[in-house]
Parts: sequence; C-alpha cells; structure tokens
Amino acid sequence: MERINREEIKGLLKGGIDLHLHTSPDIFPRKLDDIEAAVQAKEAGLRGVVLKNHFFPTVERAILGEAKTGFNLMGSITLNKAVGGINPYAVEIAIKEGAKIVWMPTIHSLKTVKEPDIVGVFKTVIRPGEDGLSVLKQNKLLPEIYNILEIIREHNVALATGHIYPFEVIALVKKSAEMKLKKVIITHPFSSLVGMSMDQVRELIDLSLNIYVEFTCYDCCPQIKNPLTFEQVREFISHIGPERVVITSDGGQRDNPYPVDMLADMIKNLLPSFSHKNIRLMFVNNPSYLMT
Repeated sequence: MERINREEIKGLLKGGIDLHLHTSPDIFPRKLDDIEAAVQAKEAGLRGVVLKNHFFPTVERAILGEAKTGFNLMGSITLNKAVGGINPYAVEIAIKEGAKIVWMPTIHSLKTVKEPDIVGVFKTVIRPGEDGLSVLKQNKLLPEIYNILEIIREHNVALATGHIYPFEVIALVKKSAEMKLKKVIITHPFSSLVGMSMDQVRELIDLSLNIYVEFTCYDCCPQIKNPLTFEQVREFISHIGPERVVITSDGGQRDNPYPVDMLADMIKNLLPSFSHKNIRLMFVNNPSYLMT
C-alpha cells in the first residue's frame, strides 16, 4: 500500500471505536492481550475498543487496561453458559460495573451448538450432544429476555444479537423495537454464523432508526465457513445504507493480522465504493453513538 493510502486510511480511522475485539487471556489462542490491543488502537488513532470474550465479562479487564494505558477500553458480557446463559442477574451486575454491550449467546447458541464446524476452534469447547441456548421457548421469548431488555433499556447500553438463528434475531429485535431500545446491533447477520437474508435484515432495520447492522472483518477470513467476499460486503452495505452500518474487526485470532490492520484492510476494500463521509459513518460516527 502506498504511503498516501496508508495516511488516508489512518485519517479515516481516527477517532473510531472497534466494538468487537477478542484478546487474551482467553480459552482460545489470541494474537494480543488487552494492553497490546489498547496500545495498537491508540497508535492507529482509534479512541476506543470494546473487549469481547465468549465466556466471561470483560469489564474488570477493561478498567485495569485503561488504567495502565490511558486508552478507552470498554467491557461487555456475552450470555453463554459460563455466566449462566440467559441470566438477567449477570447482565445487571456487568452493566453496573460498566459493560457497554450485552451479547446474546454466541458459542453456546442453539445454532452454533448444532453447527459447530462453522468455526473450527468452537468444536473444542462444544460437547457432543449438548443442548444449545435459545432466546425462545415454544416460539415465545423467554421471560428472562424481557427482564434483560428492561435492564438494557434502563441503563441505555447496547444489545447485540450474537450467533442466534435468524428467526430468533427477528423475534428479539422486534421486541427491542417495541420496547424502544435505543442501541441495537444485529451481529454480523450475513455471516455463516447467523445466516440472515437481506429481506429479513431490511424488515428489522425498518422498525427503528436505533437498529444497526454489524459487518466484521473476521467474516471475510478463511477461519470461518463460507467467508464473505469484500464484494459481497460492499453490495450488502449498499443495500442497507452506511448510516445504519457499523464495521468492527472481530479480530484477535492468533492466525489473523492484528485487529487495526484488519480494519485498515476493510477500509482499503471499501474505498472504491464509498465516500470518506460514509466510511467515517461506519467506523467512527455510528460506533461512537452506540457507546455514548
């Protein structure tokens, strides 16, 4: 990449927030720890990073990492089995500590447990024949989900849909719109981890201006089954509109580039199709709104 392009990309990233970054310590091998992630993001001109872990809340790690580096690290919680699954109490405690995003189940979702080969490393923690977590029971949202949505609304943090089935995403996001949640992220819906159609996503974002669609750099990586191409990402974004999109790295895997390099590569591949203003919307403005 020529120097002028590197400077252009750095300028587009300046002030951005990576809402989805995996670091060590973790059960899975990671390329960098919390401190290294903060240092690299700061050097790249970002102003914040949300730490994600499939098993444990990351708020305390974010607090310690920020104290060490002076960089804005933020925590989150993912509702897999290690925190009791669909657990309102765990959500409330994490938010009171400072969690900015509540993810619905990922590795232990019903979809991932039934299709563990989507990401090879997931198979190392999913037991043969184990039950997955669903936000629904007999086609109705669990009572605990209503409690969690109430907590999220009260504290005005972001709901992210995780790796649940499309029909679960639809029920969950419709209820979030009905309850007037102000920060909703449909987690990488077009990746094989979720598998939504454009019609399904369009139906949901038409419900509320507070619903955003996430695209992650990881969705285009070879570790995931049937990765998206950059051409597909450009096409999906064109149909949705950059004003409703957030782009994250979902990086930190040992065999991938560093997360800031993943973000830069995504910008390089979007530049032929989108203006600087629209790229800033997806990498800076929209993520910043979701973290306010």
